[in-house]
Amino acid sequence: MKLPLCSILLPSWRRIDACEQCITSIVDSCDDPSRVEICLRLQVDDIASIHHIPKFLKLAPTVRVMIGLPYNGYASNHLHFQDAADIAKGEWVWLMNDDCVVNGKGWDTRLAQKPKDIILVPSIHCLGFSRYENDMDCGAQLVPNKAWEKCGVREFQFPPDEFWRNLFRKHGWRYETLDVGFWHQREDDNTRNAHYASQTYDQGRAIKGDAIVDPQEFLH
Repeated sequence: MKLPLCSILLPSWRRIDACEQCITSIVDSCDDPSRVEICLRLQVDDIASIHHIPKFLKLAPTVRVMIGLPYNGYASNHLHFQDAADIAKGEWVWLMNDDCVVNGKGWDTRLAQKPKDIILVPSIHCLGFSRYENDMDCGAQLVPNKAWEKCGVREFQFPPDEFWRNLFRKHGWRYETLDVGFWHQREDDNTRNAHYASQTYDQGRAIKGDAIVDPQEFLH
């Protein structure tokens, strides 16, 4: 059986609508959604999302669900991503939060043409107000599956995006961009709350180069 091209590592907690929007945007932006698998990691105390699993499964050709322990909230989100990575079968893995939207048709076709000795980040990378705004090689990274093990590390560390960045830089991996838009709907304080907060997120403003842009641009 042919392995998926890309596994989306997607922890989610009590945000069904946002998670559905995220998965739908991933599928809609693919040329061939069958090449992508969604590795959805739910928490055992999130009863509503667990009951919603049959609907999640209908959103993409391949949705694999893992139900795990709560651990210690956001401070342990690397363990949530690790759980998702443990079930990932794709040639690439992509860190994804459940309040993200992917925009740009055909990113999977472009990904298939990339060599598997580099780290990729989206060419348009909008994180709203966050300390990561201008750090283009931090969040939303796509890496060859198990690449961290080639660097001698089997388990993720907190925070997983910075962990990957520091690990791969240390081992001389080269960063390139992938032509795809990535919008993370986060608030000023969402670095702390991230995808384990239950509040509604205002879209606010996003940074695109040096310009302030309307996030709605990335939702169509």
